[in-house]
Amino acid sequence: MPNVVYSMVNNLLQSRTRAWFRYSITWVLLLTPVLLVIAFSYFQMKKQVTALVFSRREAIASLSAVSMQEKLDRVVDLAKSMAGRAKFRQALAKEDWEEAIRVIATVPQEFTYVDQILLTDTAGIEMADAPKLMGMKGKDFSSLDWYEGVVRGWKPYVSGAYSKGKFRQRNVVAIAVPILGDDEAAIGILVLEVRLEKILEWIKQVDVGLSGFVYMTDQKGMLLAHPRFSPGGDIPDFSTDPSVQRALRGMQGVGIDQHPLENEERISAYTLLPKYGWAIVVTQPANVAFIERNEAMDSLLVVYGIFLFLTVVLASAVVHSMIVRRRSEEMIRNLSLTDELTGLYNRRGFLMLAEEQLKLARRSRITMTLFFADLDGLKGINDQFGHKEGDTALIDIANILRDIFREGDIIARFAGDEYAVLVVSDTRVDNAFFVKRMEEYLLRFNLEGGRRYALSLSVGHSQFDPQKNPSVDELMTMADEKLYELKGTRKILDVAGAE
Repeated sequence: MPNVVYSMVNNLLQSRTRAWFRYSITWVLLLTPVLLVIAFSYFQMKKQVTALVFSRREAIASLSAVSMQEKLDRVVDLAKSMAGRAKFRQALAKEDWEEAIRVIATVPQEFTYVDQILLTDTAGIEMADAPKLMGMKGKDFSSLDWYEGVVRGWKPYVSGAYSKGKFRQRNVVAIAVPILGDDEAAIGILVLEVRLEKILEWIKQVDVGLSGFVYMTDQKGMLLAHPRFSPGGDIPDFSTDPSVQRALRGMQGVGIDQHPLENEERISAYTLLPKYGWAIVVTQPANVAFIERNEAMDSLLVVYGIFLFLTVVLASAVVHSMIVRRRSEEMIRNLSLTDELTGLYNRRGFLMLAEEQLKLARRSRITMTLFFADLDGLKGINDQFGHKEGDTALIDIANILRDIFREGDIIARFAGDEYAVLVVSDTRVDNAFFVKRMEEYLLRFNLEGGRRYALSLSVGHSQFDPQKNPSVDELMTMADEKLYELKGTRKILDVAGAE
């Protein structure tokens, strides 16, 4: 009898052990896919949101570079116009340097970013200056960077930073242009010196966000402007800064580096002013830049924790995990800024960049124009030639818009046959000029493209007025109304040759 009891108890224990083993295996099998989904979704989400943070900084760096280059272009244009004045050249033809400097002596008062004007002969010897400085006439500047740069090809040259003045040190950059005689041979050099304080004012206009800022170096990595460094002291050497090094090598991108002078981890977007060789860096402490991302990821962890608890309790959690995974993948896709077909920005990317640019426009009082365009006859192309040909037409329009507008302009395909372009400029945009260019490009494309149909666009536009301060949505509404008004009056870009 005892043996029978022992056998029954043993069988019962073995049965329970097998049952618990099956329960454990089932629990693990149910839980493991959910854990894998959570881990995958979390890291994918983190990767995508991090990429979004980077893309924002890179967009700001690109816009900052465009803004800085336009400002330098204006100074170079000013120097060239001064060097080309008739009275100025006539005075130099007579070797009357004092009369020549009098012709342009008021420029520092009219253009406050000009600190000093120098006139030298072709050997770099100073002949005159304004405002007048004692003891400068006859000084040899041939060893300076700007002299070597301008005589290399007798073309305008923007120098790096250097210090001047024995008793009152000033840090400046020089814009040097050759002065040409009637025979187009150089007869002298005109130099405009711009103080680094003015360049610092320019970069402070860029809004990077909390604790963020922009700094810029010259061709050798010497600091031109930095909000945390005085522009009047010794010029710091930033050539060891990783972002500056990459920018000076012609690279463009975003990185996370340990900042050498401020001893903190920072996200830095870097690019180069190609015409002048200056490096521009948009930087922000990593812990500040990732505040929104970390908050979003913490919230996501809470959601996943609740979901995991329900999965352990309920067998139906497997179905819930598939739903969460699908939703997570949709969220990741929604974070994308690019239209898959054309490579342009999509609606989300456009609205995000446009809002950033609108903030800059309000502070800087710059002009923006929004163009809204429809591809005419897309349905007819799809019906007659197939949707693949319709996709080709959409890509063709995207490429045409890239050629027409500048690299710094924001171009997007909203949906279907709709396109939007935000043009940013320090001066009022000539809308007729861009419309004319569209006509010319479409005409050339239709004549040379070899398509079985002709492309045409209906275009509307709206202008950003800093006084009225419209939102992006209001600009889009005005441009869309203009577009349909033009369609109603049959004023569209309709290029001859449509089949």
